[in-house]
Amino acid sequence: MLKKDTRSTVQALQSELPDYLLVQRASANDQEAFEVLVQRYQNMLHQYVCVQIGYERAQDVVQFVLLQLYLAMPKLSEAYSSQPHHCSLKPWLFRVTKHRCIDEQRKKKRQASLFSELELDDDENTSPLALIIDPTPLPEKQVEEKESCAQIYRALQTLSPTMRAIFLLRNEGLTFAAIAQRLKMHPVTAKTYFHRACVKLRAMPSIKQAVSRPSSKRTRWN
Repeated sequence: MLKKDTRSTVQALQSELPDYLLVQRASANDQEAFEVLVQRYQNMLHQYVCVQIGYERAQDVVQFVLLQLYLAMPKLSEAYSSQPHHCSLKPWLFRVTKHRCIDEQRKKKRQASLFSELELDDDENTSPLALIIDPTPLPEKQVEEKESCAQIYRALQTLSPTMRAIFLLRNEGLTFAAIAQRLKMHPVTAKTYFHRACVKLRAMPSIKQAVSRPSSKRTRWN
């Protein structure tokens, strides 16, 4: 309890610090400093993404942006050293978020275009549409999927920034060697952090409930 109270006190003190100091501390592996940045901006980013592309994909986009923030810490810290200290992190975050939203919108348009081209086939007997199962889930399944995504997203916030980054990168398909190279650590260390993250997540009742649903997105646990 004392350790938890001490961490809360440190975060409370750091919450008053400007962005450039938090970036410098986070770049020096201060996890509490990074968490303060996440708490400072994630709700703001989530609201922006919801307006741009809707609620359904908002959490994935925000999680992607926060991962990019974590990976960019060394470069951001270096950039702050040559800029006025009053500079905010907000423009950088929203620039990354905007570009990610644009990518998501393009992806959606490409999918819509594909189905539009298929629907132009006048030969009903040979139309590829006859072979395509309707990918749209029933309303109750959509609700379940949103709940699952929300539960997984909240669970990821309980991991340390390093564990969260490794877990997300692994689920993007990166090998432990590639993750280690990106995060500047030994592959064995990356693998150890990943398995610790899996153990911690698996132990959470909300995760057990989320991954047991057929509609849940497939997550890598190895």
